[in-house]
Amino acid sequence: MRTPPQVYAPTAAAKEKVIDQFYTDLQRTIDNTARQDVLIVMGDLNAKVGTDAGAWNGVIGQHGIGEENERGERLLNFCSCNNLVITNTQFKQTKLQRK
Repeated sequence: MRTPPQVYAPTAAAKEKVIDQFYTDLQRTIDNTARQDVLIVMGDLNAKVGTDAGAWNGVIGQHGIGEENERGERLLNFCSCNNLVITNTQFKQTKLQRK
C-alpha cells in the first residue's frame, strides 16, 4: 500500500507562476493515479471556497464559511474538473474546529 501524498499549496504571497506549477504537479499526480484507487487530496490548500453550494453543487456542501477568494475559485474549478469534493464543507463545524 502506498502512502498518499500530503499537499501544501503556496501561500497567498506566492507568485502566480508558483501556484500554476503547484496545480500542474497536482494534476499530474491525479492523472497518474490508477482509476481503481481511492483518491484523497489532503492538506492545506490556502483557499477560501465560500458558501455558494448551489453554484458548486457536488463540490462543496452547505457548511462553507466566509467569502470565496481567487484561490478558492481556482480550487473549486480544479475540484469540479476532477470530480473531487471539499469535505470540510459537508459538516457543520465551529470556526475554531476549522483552524
